[in-house]
Amino acid sequence: MKKGLSVVVVILAMFGYHIQECLWSCFVPIFMWYWWLPSSPIDCPMIDEAVFRSKLVQVPTIQVKTHEDCLRHGKLMQRPVLCEGVPVDKDAVVEAMLSDTKKYEFRCLGEECNKSIITNCFEVSDLGSENVPPENKTLLADIQNMENCYVGPIIDDSNNAKLKEIFSILDDEVPAFHDNEKMQAKFDNGGSLSFPTSFVGSFKRGDIFTSDHAAVVDSMVYQASGTKIFLMYDHKVTKHWTIYSKILHPWPMCTADYIHNHPAFWIGVVKAGTYMYFPPYWSHIVYSSEGLNVMTNLRSVHKDRVLSQGKIGDVLGNILTAIMGAEPWSKNYNLFLRHSYDIFKDAPSTLKIRDILEEYL
Repeated sequence: MKKGLSVVVVILAMFGYHIQECLWSCFVPIFMWYWWLPSSPIDCPMIDEAVFRSKLVQVPTIQVKTHEDCLRHGKLMQRPVLCEGVPVDKDAVVEAMLSDTKKYEFRCLGEECNKSIITNCFEVSDLGSENVPPENKTLLADIQNMENCYVGPIIDDSNNAKLKEIFSILDDEVPAFHDNEKMQAKFDNGGSLSFPTSFVGSFKRGDIFTSDHAAVVDSMVYQASGTKIFLMYDHKVTKHWTIYSKILHPWPMCTADYIHNHPAFWIGVVKAGTYMYFPPYWSHIVYSSEGLNVMTNLRSVHKDRVLSQGKIGDVLGNILTAIMGAEPWSKNYNLFLRHSYDIFKDAPSTLKIRDILEEYL
């Protein structure tokens, strides 16, 4: 029955170009996705460096008086902006994060995890699960004494409470629609929900640790320690096929082909004490500098922004995702990405892009 329905969906999608991606993601079982991947590993070609460089655009900097000014101007411009004029107490942010008494799941990286900017070998995780073994959890303060390890994304009330002492715009709790009727009602009635998504890492050298993904939120990235470089593009203008879950991922392929599918890549360098806005549905790949790296993304989600900022297929995909619930947007989805990572051998291109990004430090 499932196979038959999936075939029908694929056929229908052929006649609905603007919605075929979300139909695929929501109705074709993930086990069938593997059929559209190469059957054996691919040695990807090196990217064309000149072509890649020709598509790079630096994020502009604007002067603002408040966090809300940055958010408002960014929304009007509909593109990323670096904001100056409001000092960020980076030491207070670091202290708030590292003084959190809750233990979080951590990961330690190896050289084998930088072969692709489209997906990476740490996509599979039980992040947020109560089933994570105690030995795989740590205090954020302990990360700075570990080698090449990080915690994130942290979306948690404990972290939220610490940061709310600095950023009053945050809600009292992070969104949890399944058990918070008040929060759901606020969203349904057109209100914005504001919450942090944080990252803490300690790296022996700078590298691209976060592969391509996009979310349906307005983002304000505050860097407290170290530097992050965001490589971003407008999801609405890409020709690259996207698969949907709670976040959006590009369909796996070699980076050389992937680059040709995008008209421009925006580069935002966020140093300690600075911050940057970028809109919903803007995909991003993130480079983190060596040493202690602490960042929080103050995200806001608003129904009108979710419905207006994406393509028709994006909006439909998010609606269908919400309707269908947790499955298959969890382990099976991530296992597919992990499998894809093993197929495309793309280390030379990834390292070349890393080297180019480091020129902006």
